[in-house]
Amino acid sequence: MKLSDIEKALDPVILKRGMGYLNYENLKSVKKENNQLYRFVIKGSEVYTLHVALEEDKDTIFDTACTCPYNKGPYCKHQVAAFLYIRLKQDQAVEKKQEKLLCGIFSKLDRGQLINILLILFKRYPSERDKFIGTFHKSTKKKALPDKELITDMIDTAKGDGEFIAYYDTLDLTDDLQNLLELINEADESYEKLATLIFFYKEATQLIDCCDDSGGSVGTLLDSILDVLSNALTATIFSDKLEQLKLMRELRKTLSHPVFRSWTDYGSQLLSIFLSRLENIEVRAEFIALIDYMIDQLNPLEKDIMLPRLLLIKAAVFKAYEKEDDYLEFLNRHKALATIRQSLMHHLLEKNAFRQVLNQLEEMAKAGENIHTPNLLEIAYEAHRGLGNHYDLIQNAVKLILLGKVAYYEQTKDIISDKEAFYYTVKQALKEELPNVHVVNTLKQILLIEEDKNELLELVKVNPSLIVELAGTLKETDEDETADLFKAYILESADSFSGRKEYQQLAQMIVYFGQLFGTEAREEVIVEVKETYPRKKALIDELGKVS
Repeated sequence: MKLSDIEKALDPVILKRGMGYLNYENLKSVKKENNQLYRFVIKGSEVYTLHVALEEDKDTIFDTACTCPYNKGPYCKHQVAAFLYIRLKQDQAVEKKQEKLLCGIFSKLDRGQLINILLILFKRYPSERDKFIGTFHKSTKKKALPDKELITDMIDTAKGDGEFIAYYDTLDLTDDLQNLLELINEADESYEKLATLIFFYKEATQLIDCCDDSGGSVGTLLDSILDVLSNALTATIFSDKLEQLKLMRELRKTLSHPVFRSWTDYGSQLLSIFLSRLENIEVRAEFIALIDYMIDQLNPLEKDIMLPRLLLIKAAVFKAYEKEDDYLEFLNRHKALATIRQSLMHHLLEKNAFRQVLNQLEEMAKAGENIHTPNLLEIAYEAHRGLGNHYDLIQNAVKLILLGKVAYYEQTKDIISDKEAFYYTVKQALKEELPNVHVVNTLKQILLIEEDKNELLELVKVNPSLIVELAGTLKETDEDETADLFKAYILESADSFSGRKEYQQLAQMIVYFGQLFGTEAREEVIVEVKETYPRKKALIDELGKVS
């Protein structure tokens, strides 16, 4: 594969994950051995090492390997991040050479020639023109607000003659739109700025249906628009309520657009932004009327998802601006919806109305509803805690711990008096659910909290893969047995592993074994593996690198 063909050659999902690793700076170290060989240390769920070797053209990948366990495709996300990093550095080197060349050319041109070049470029790239003017034009104190038409012009230009925007063109377009958003953000706060941002959000939402957004740049743009809109809304001083009402009508017009029937979630996110500016009763009434309008427009398929979301926004209005009795009346009227009932119970918890919370849960149980979901168990836990019902508190804590919420173990231990009995109860409840892999991990965490190394040793015996993580801890309890368990797991892995990546993982495991139990023990394991699997040439090759 060539670095220049990454986007075409790789699965979009693994490409996106690799981009994420590069964007979020998971590359911890990069060593460039020469122009064709790179070594990386990458932090994921663990720390992995990898190398990339290029052919003489510095584009074709000659050899690469990563120590992570991924085996569902030719390259893992860590390797993709490394490929993208190398290509980025190569592009930057080319750009640097081009910049040096341009500087040499510009130095030979006169002022008039430079101005003509800029005018030609700005005619072709109007967003860069506006950014240039916004940066260097100092004759006015106010920063100009870019025209709405500039948004549609940029999108229409990207579409060209067709109606679909390809992957790279999408990246270029969203980059240009982000630059335009910066200009809008820098403009003075005003009604016009808010209206422009609402319009911008609608136009950007429409891009979802007409472009290849496998890189996620449209979603990022939408989030950025909402951030800018939220800040601008907070900072804007309206001249009067009429201006606010006008903005509400603009919002209603926007949310009536067909795109928000397809992408209802984006519409509710836009709506939520305005919760902070509903102090005026008439503006508030207009906002609630808009929510009611959106609810009326929902079809039966949309109601399951969107009705609770819209009612939660409406509930937020009542909570922030109306009397508490009105808020409670609204929640009780709509508590048939699970999310609204949970909001009701959270409000009752805030008011220390713990008995009323338990009454709500009892009503749900009588109606045949499931009250053992994580959210409802957490609510019940807080209610029992508030009432000092330690028996029920422990029962709920155990249920939550069985769901993997280990924080409730230490939290409950701090409250109750008989800590040993609680530990025993939790331990036995978890053991009854074995060998569920999630329960194994939870039990391991509880045993580590309690520093119960004997129980940890027993857990490792029936879950051998845990030995790699726990060997350092268990060595202090029984070094010989820990070494035997670790060695047995290495031999078992040598039998089941296949492929260069897994063999590299096994070699790293043996290195760690040697660090714990000494060089002699390590060499004995290596000899045994080689003698047992003489035909696994790649494995023997990797073992030869262990030192």
